[in-house]
Order: sequence, then structure tokens, then C-alpha cells
Amino acid sequence: MQLGVTRIELLLTGMRSNSCREAIAEALKRVNGVRDVAVSLMRARAVVLCEPTCRTVELIKAVKAAGYGATLYGE
Repeated sequence: MQLGVTRIELLLTGMRSNSCREAIAEALKRVNGVRDVAVSLMRARAVVLCEPTCRTVELIKAVKAAGYGATLYGE
């Protein structure tokens, strides 16, 4: 992992297809500080690489605004 990059994993709900996966990825990429996003339809998870100032709550808000559910993985 790159220096100064934080890895955040989200558990996602409401995804049914690749278009859902793409919509979530695009929503997460628009959050300030996000550097890279990988969304897995099969695992129902998103891995977000972002600057340390990126807040999990902002990532979850972005997913919810796109019409899906998200929680921090492991909570």
C-alpha cells in the first residue's frame, strides 16, 4: 500500500447487478480524498483507498445517496 493511504472496507447492501456495482463505485470516487475504489458484487464489499483525512461517514453517505446501504466492514 502507498504511504499516506488509508484502506477502508465497506459492507454493501442492495446491489443486484453490475450496474449497481458501477453506480456505487462512481459515488465513492466522487468523495474528496478517494484515490481508488474496488467494488465486488459477489462479496458485497467495497475497498476504498483514500487519504487519511477521508472520513468513513462521508463514504457511507455517498453510497446511501446512490440508493444503496453501507456499513463499515467488521462492525
